[in-house]
Amino acid sequence: MSREITGKLPEVTAKPAAQITAVRCATCHRGMAVPKVTEVALGDAIAKGGAAAGVQQYKDLRANAVDYNQNALVAYATTLVNTDKTDEALALLQANADVSPSHAPTYAAMAQAYGKKNDKDNQIKMLEKAVQLDPSNQQLKRQLDALKK
Repeated sequence: MSREITGKLPEVTAKPAAQITAVRCATCHRGMAVPKVTEVALGDAIAKGGAAAGVQQYKDLRANAVDYNQNALVAYATTLVNTDKTDEALALLQANADVSPSHAPTYAAMAQAYGKKNDKDNQIKMLEKAVQLDPSNQQLKRQLDALKK
């Protein structure tokens, strides 16, 4: 299947074959027998085994992904926060922060989760980290200033 897809890419992309990276099984499957988008794979793991299983699935996905999308993880974690699964969101976000400590959106999402838990000290700490990493983000600065008042 991957050879077939790779063979069609020059026509679909209008690029010569020499400029195209070959599609491999891991491109879609990322180590799963049946490929799933990140959010579904993490949600299934959390539903079956809680936050620890979600973190393990996250680690497995990262290890097998050709192009891991951190912003998709942050979006999914935000969905978890909005559905009162804050601890699961924080576990996933912390796992992402451990391997990508310079990803400001991760810390901004952690701040949102701590805010949902009414943990103002950690919320401020995470926003400070996000602002430190992305000092041009005025929205984060405004959120931080409002919390410190």
